[in-house]
Amino acid sequence: MNDGNILVVEDNPRWRSYFEDALASLYNVDTAVSLSTAIACAKSKYYDVAVVDLRLNDDARDRGGMQFIEFLGSIGEPTSVIIATSNATVDIATEAFMKYKAHALIEKQNMDVPKLEESVGSGIKDARMKLSLPNADAFFRGSETAHLFVDKFLRALHPRGGYEGLRSLLTGPLRAYWPLKHALVSPGLHVDMESRTASGRFWSRRLGKPISIRVCVATDSATPQSTIMPGRVEQALEVFSQAGLQATVSTTQDDLSEFEA
Repeated sequence: MNDGNILVVEDNPRWRSYFEDALASLYNVDTAVSLSTAIACAKSKYYDVAVVDLRLNDDARDRGGMQFIEFLGSIGEPTSVIIATSNATVDIATEAFMKYKAHALIEKQNMDVPKLEESVGSGIKDARMKLSLPNADAFFRGSETAHLFVDKFLRALHPRGGYEGLRSLLTGPLRAYWPLKHALVSPGLHVDMESRTASGRFWSRRLGKPISIRVCVATDSATPQSTIMPGRVEQALEVFSQAGLQATVSTTQDDLSEFEA
């Protein structure tokens, strides 16, 4: 199964089943039947792509789909939005692309699985291109500025390659967990200059579960280790080893309520 997370926001059970059946063999698919359910899903988990119906009930005036897209924009999500509608007009298309920056708009009456798969695949690529270094800076800095945090991290842990080495770490194994939000009781990733470690607790919205991250300087005799998700272990070991660091990323038993909204 692909590691892409897809959210289908659709009130019609027939269309909801259609999207789920078409995508479930390729991606991790969740469904939502209402605006409130969709928002609850997006708060607890990150989605690369959201397939959204414009109307989420029988009221012709309903704009639940657009309200959900607005919500994604308000929390800064890079999620690619694919609008699936039976009521496409020039005005709706203009609003979708100009105001809401939709990735694609598909008319249900012209829907077919290859077209859907193509739109979702390109949407995932587009979303992941947006998960760049500034996002990593934001999660790492905690209550400090990005510049001060990066300087402190480099001075304490000395990853090989300096700033570019740090970039490699962030865009390599740890990227599998983005986007993250920190625990209220332990905000951000903290650097201890004396022990030369960086650690923190986060909610991984890509995995939909809490994780603990600890990075330290590897000793000459130590073998860098990581509990990075299956399929990324070798990559993680190689990246951390090249940087002279040892990392542990593991799931925890923390509750979502302990993390920032």
